[in-house]
Amino acid sequence: MTSHLNTISFLVSQKGKPVSVKDNFIYKLNKTTNSTKYYRCAEQSCTVTLHTDLNDVLVKVKGDHSHPPEPDEIEIRKFKQNLKQRAIQETVPIPKIYDEESSRFCLTSLSIAILPAQREIAGSLNKSRRLQTPVIPDSQTFDIPEVYSKTLKNEPFLCIDKFIRRKTRLLVFTSREQLTLLFESSIIFMDGTFSASPSIFDQVYSLHGIKYQQCFACAFGLLPDRKKPTYKFLFQELKNLAAEMNLCFNPITIMSDFETGLAEAIHSEAVYRHIQTLGLSQEYNNNKEVRLICRKLMALSLLPLHLVIQSFDDLFELILQAPSNKFDLLKPLFNYFDNYWIKQVDLKNGMFSD
Repeated sequence: MTSHLNTISFLVSQKGKPVSVKDNFIYKLNKTTNSTKYYRCAEQSCTVTLHTDLNDVLVKVKGDHSHPPEPDEIEIRKFKQNLKQRAIQETVPIPKIYDEESSRFCLTSLSIAILPAQREIAGSLNKSRRLQTPVIPDSQTFDIPEVYSKTLKNEPFLCIDKFIRRKTRLLVFTSREQLTLLFESSIIFMDGTFSASPSIFDQVYSLHGIKYQQCFACAFGLLPDRKKPTYKFLFQELKNLAAEMNLCFNPITIMSDFETGLAEAIHSEAVYRHIQTLGLSQEYNNNKEVRLICRKLMALSLLPLHLVIQSFDDLFELILQAPSNKFDLLKPLFNYFDNYWIKQVDLKNGMFSD
C-alpha cells in the first residue's frame, strides 16, 4: 500500500539521530541522497519505508506494517527527548526536571506503566549534561564562557574578575539589581562556605542584604584564600562598583561568623579584636584555659536567645572562681562584652541565634 498523507513529525533518538513519526509508527533514517531522505520502520522485522525531500516534506510511504502502531512508545520518546533537552540547556536538578515533565505530559495509563523511573534515566541525562559542560580547570588561569557570565536576560552577571596577585584570582557573580540591594542595605550578612568551593579556590563567599525585613543573597564570590588583603581587595572592588552606580557601599552593621582575616579587614569590634586591644593575644595563644574561655565567649552568638545571658553569667562565675591573676586578666574582656554586646545590642536584632 502506498500512502500520500503528509502528517509527519520528527524526534531525535537517544543517540542523537533523526527519527520520523507518522500514524503512530516510528521510522529511522536509513540514507540520504541529493534529493530524498529514506526512512525505514524502526521495527527490525518490518519493511515499510518512508520518503521525504531534503526539507522534510513527506513524499510517500511504501508497504504495510507487520505490527500495530506504538502511540505509547512515541509518548515515552517525546518525554525522554524533552528531559534530555532540558538537562542540557538548564541547570535544574535532574529529579526536579523529571517531576515537572511527568506532571506536564498527559501520559496515558499504559505510557505511565512503561515509563522509566527517574533513577533509571538519571545516568544518561547526567552524561548528556556533562558533555555540554566545560571541563573543570586545574588552575585559576581559565576563560569563563559567556553563558556563565550573563543572566537569563543577557545582562552582566560576572561583575568582578581580577587577579590579586600572579595566578591568584577573585571572582564575584551578581546582577545590577542585586548590587543595588546590597549597597542600599544598612545591615549586611557575609558567610564563607568551604566544602562547596571548587578545588582551585578556597571558599565560596556570599554577601546578603536586607529588604522588606527579609534577607536576600546579593553576591557570590570565589575567593583564593581567607587572608586580610583578599577581603580588603574584595571590599574595595565593591566600593568601586558602588561609585560607578552613584551609590555608596558603607553598611552600618556587618554580621558574619568569626574569622580573623575578615574581622581585621572590616575593622569590626569583634571579640577577638578586643582581645588584641587588651593585650591578651599572647595569653590567648599560649594559655589553653584562657583560650577556652575566650572561645566560649565568642560562641555565645550561636546559642538560642534565651540561653545567651545565662551562659554569659555562667562564664563570668567561672572566672570569679579562677585565681586572682587570671580574673584580673579576663575581667576587662568580660566588662567589654557585658557593656556592649549584652546591654547595648538588642539580642533580637539578629546578632545572636534565634
